Amino acid sequence: MQTRVRFLAFCFLVVRPAALGAECDVGKVTSRERAVDAIKELETRWIKAYAQRDVELLKCILTEDFQIGSMPDRTLEIHDRQHVLSWITQRKTSVQNQIEDVKVQVSGDVAVARGVYVMRDSAGKPLARYQFTDLLAQRDGHWRGLSREVSELPTSP
Repeated sequence: MQTRVRFLAFCFLVVRPAALGAECDVGKVTSRERAVDAIKELETRWIKAYAQRDVELLKCILTEDFQIGSMPDRTLEIHDRQHVLSWITQRKTSVQNQIEDVKVQVSGDVAVARGVYVMRDSAGKPLARYQFTDLLAQRDGHWRGLSREVSELPTSP
């Protein structure tokens, strides 16, 4: 019994934090020179996390005070992090997201990433294209999403 308790304690205290750290290693700040590459990688994983409904990865990427705004024809809608995480788990359709283009501007501990991604069905047919603008900030040694604005584009470029 004591051996089992020690093993479980080891797993909880040593193995689990190491695994969580690996999952949350996205967007790690290694140097100013690599900031643009780190942010582009983060953007790619962010878009794929939506498609794969990866709530744990999104929790790592999005700050606690994250907000997303969409600009449909009618009104501007703003949602918080919890809304995004709930929406991800409720989605029924399986899609593939791919970034077509992303440009990054870094200024100190903040960055702006602008790009386009396409959402495809399982056969690869484009369902929708979106333009995004992300505001990122360095938090605890990692780039994290603070805000995102999204607007739909025509499906053919």
